[in-house]
Amino acid sequence: MAVRLILFTSAFAFVTSYYVPGSKSNLLSVIQVGKQQHYDLGQYARIRYDNFLSKKYTKEEFRVEATNSDRTFMSAASNVAGLFPPIGDQIWKIGLNWQPIPVFPVEIAFNYRLPKWTESVFPQPLTNLTSILFTSFSFNEELQKITTGPFLKTLIEHFEGYIANSTSTQKYKQFSCHDINLSSILISLGAYIPGTLPGFASTIFFELREINGIHYINIFYRNDGILIPITVAGCNFDCNLTDFKNIVSNLIISVEEWYAVCKS
Repeated sequence: MAVRLILFTSAFAFVTSYYVPGSKSNLLSVIQVGKQQHYDLGQYARIRYDNFLSKKYTKEEFRVEATNSDRTFMSAASNVAGLFPPIGDQIWKIGLNWQPIPVFPVEIAFNYRLPKWTESVFPQPLTNLTSILFTSFSFNEELQKITTGPFLKTLIEHFEGYIANSTSTQKYKQFSCHDINLSSILISLGAYIPGTLPGFASTIFFELREINGIHYINIFYRNDGILIPITVAGCNFDCNLTDFKNIVSNLIISVEEWYAVCKS
């Protein structure tokens, strides 16, 4: 293993006006479930990468970023709590298995029952419509440049930076984002399954590996607790980094180019 870049969705979302038939919704319980989802995801990542990622948090090795919303920041904070519990001199309060780590700038799951009339539209009909909506955002190459171009540029630059100088680039980096971001990336890579949506705490793992001096990208997608390998369209599962760059080269744009395209 060389370096990892992880992209995951927020675990919980809520609105300021809500209604649950027969009772007032306990919004706090929904949020607590979401925190637990991401804490569990952090523990899963700790087990998966325990031989690769140091048990002790350091800013040189690990970084997490989140989009500008409360739920993605809270998701990221919950996630790293499971990934990096304090050890040794990082323990600052006896009995508190947590340390501050910087983060840079839903009905069936909670056993709530919807009215009978909603069965004609939820969940599958609405899921299908949402899938169509998500697909429309990345329907062609021009749209994929907007939805995924800057991220793909960041991904490749991060991997190449690690190859060039592994001591100055974090070997494990996370982004806390939204379900539509994950869908757009899967679509751009030719790996999206129509009619499906990323669930809470869904994750895409991008792993850089070196085999006999050649660097490869492996991609995994974890949704509803199930981890599956992702094969990029036009490549193998062990996708040569150079081949991967060539496949996505038409999609890569800088942040400056992204703003210019959006304003045009």
